[in-house]
Amino acid sequence: MKIRSITRLLRAIPDPERRQTQLDAMLVKSVDLPLDWSLFFALVEAGANVNCCYEEKTLSYKTPFLKVIETGHLPLVQICIAHGAVLNGLVHEYADSPVFVAAKHDHADVLTYLLEQRCDPSVTKNELSGPVNALHIAVRNDAFDAVSVLLDHGLDVNQQYQNGRGLSYSPLHFVCSAKMVRFLVDNYDASVDLDSEYGTAIHTVIGWHGDVFNELLLQGADPHYSCNGVTVATKLQWKLLDLYPKIDKILKENPLSSHSENNLRNHFKQYSRYEQQLRFLAAREVKPESDLKLVGRYVDNECYNQVCAE
Repeated sequence: MKIRSITRLLRAIPDPERRQTQLDAMLVKSVDLPLDWSLFFALVEAGANVNCCYEEKTLSYKTPFLKVIETGHLPLVQICIAHGAVLNGLVHEYADSPVFVAAKHDHADVLTYLLEQRCDPSVTKNELSGPVNALHIAVRNDAFDAVSVLLDHGLDVNQQYQNGRGLSYSPLHFVCSAKMVRFLVDNYDASVDLDSEYGTAIHTVIGWHGDVFNELLLQGADPHYSCNGVTVATKLQWKLLDLYPKIDKILKENPLSSHSENNLRNHFKQYSRYEQQLRFLAAREVKPESDLKLVGRYVDNECYNQVCAE
């Protein structure tokens, strides 16, 4: 059916409330399909609400405006704003703000336009670690262009908030690549040793992202810093000791079930990360408080060696 026919039929619905409901439903469907900008524009012109909120299967809440931002289609973003899109404030407590969506998907041109339209870059939402803003989200998603836009518009690279229990994470606590660590430190003087309720950035990457862990050390992160009286090396030691009985229990099974073999591989993957990070620390003469032999315990295990080689 042609676009003009669709909008004519919708306009012909006599009940205003039902007509609006149908328009909004079609607008929502139009952004969930491969985006047809001409259909979207026609529905908006016919009165569809770009701020109508709906729940996705992922239990996240979106609006047609937020979905358009996800696509990075700047002309449609401009159309939405011209038709009353909400720029500041959340349409639902579980929905993101426009700047969050643009930052997450690294649409620098859209993000720049939103900020030019007086979209507030400092708006926050609460996560388990405390309040975060669009910069935290951009860093977490390795969105380099969005990070640059937000910092050039005045956000603080070392921004932290009070979360009721202490200081929340800074953007660097959310970093997931060594390249982003270098980018923030070299270009914007991000501090690698900002404390939070859960420690400094190096504490938050224990057990994952070995390249990030090592890069933080190279950038001057203090490996001796303790969080709640526990150093990084000691926490790694505890993590390894916690894995020993889980691994040893599986190794006693004969034969291994497919489920146990899968669990063993997952445990060995985690174990190898802890070992790698302990080696990074040992290279800087940083050791756990205990002299227990931690590295090399499973060096003769075939499954462990396969995991390390992957």
